[in-house]
Amino acid sequence: MRVARRVARALRPGGYFYFDLNSRKTYEELYPSAHWFEKPDFYLILHGGYDRRRKKGWLDFEWFLPAGKLWRRQREHLEDVWWTDQEIRSALARAGFRNIRSWDGVEVRPPSPQSRPGFDSYYLAQKSEN
Repeated sequence: MRVARRVARALRPGGYFYFDLNSRKTYEELYPSAHWFEKPDFYLILHGGYDRRRKKGWLDFEWFLPAGKLWRRQREHLEDVWWTDQEIRSALARAGFRNIRSWDGVEVRPPSPQSRPGFDSYYLAQKSEN
């Protein structure tokens, strides 16, 4: 995991790296769906998919933003890969992190009726002192 090495280089010895990642469950259950969001200052169509073989999910965002009396359409494409817990811990250890801890997202975020366990994980790792 390239990002672990780069963060380790940027941190002082003993510094902390805190981040969250989606789980495979997120890509399998949430990405291959479509959603419509309507707010006073934008409309958004969100749809995506998941390629199980490549462990890669994607989301396509189609924004409709006010531009005077008209609407401007903006498109974004996001691709994500998921990592197993063991892959994440190994990458962090190879990058020089120790004291690696993790939590399910529902243990970290404020309670919500929509929150369900198993969709994301939060990690905290400390850069070695030497």
